[in-house]
Amino acid sequence: MPKMNPLLHGVLLISSIALAYSWLQVPSLQFYSLQVFALTVVIYFIVKKLGQKKAKLWQLMPAHTSLEMVIATFAFMLLIGATGNLDSPFYALSYVHLFLLVFTTGYKTSSITTAVIMLFHVSLTPGEAPALIANIASLPIVFFFFLFAKSQYDEVIREKRVIANDELAVNSLEQEKLDLQAFVTEFIHKKVLQLKTLSQEPQTNKQAILGQLSLLEIEIERKLSQLRMAERTVEKNVEKFNEKSTQ
Repeated sequence: MPKMNPLLHGVLLISSIALAYSWLQVPSLQFYSLQVFALTVVIYFIVKKLGQKKAKLWQLMPAHTSLEMVIATFAFMLLIGATGNLDSPFYALSYVHLFLLVFTTGYKTSSITTAVIMLFHVSLTPGEAPALIANIASLPIVFFFFLFAKSQYDEVIREKRVIANDELAVNSLEQEKLDLQAFVTEFIHKKVLQLKTLSQEPQTNKQAILGQLSLLEIEIERKLSQLRMAERTVEKNVEKFNEKSTQ
């Protein structure tokens, strides 16, 4: 699934919560909330399958900054709101939703969306009952815990990426070293021996010596060109690896 613009993604997330709230405010629509929830779940898997051809049914995690999280948010809000909101037997799914939200969106988007979710629950259950305060207060606490876990996870990913890049560079340098050793041993050394032999009679072998020196110059320049190309290839591979790691 292609990544969405973070601003657009945030607007869609908030819109999905607003849509769920509006749906629950209309009695004739609220009656069909569970049916719509089931339909939304089906749509979620269809969108996920279309976005990821190789996705398996048990791969439930929404893609990062994708339409999947928007659909999932609407489904979570509708299910919890329709079955009792804070008293819903499915209220614990709010923490699952927060987990998915934190790990599939940016920090600002997840923070604003969490605030809107809290407003959603307060609006559906007006009042200042202790149970309301306790349940609502648990959301930011769990949210900040997930944020901390995500920061640690991101740090581990960055460290792994640096190590992988270093290994890629080291392997490339090692291969270049072996190629250079082979070039010096098999070509340069042979040409030096030939020049030593020819230099014993410099006047007679003048043209041969010049020819060997020209050949030596050409091969050295070719080798330097290969090393420069190999260096650029390594840089491109590192860039591609970084791009794949951030997807």
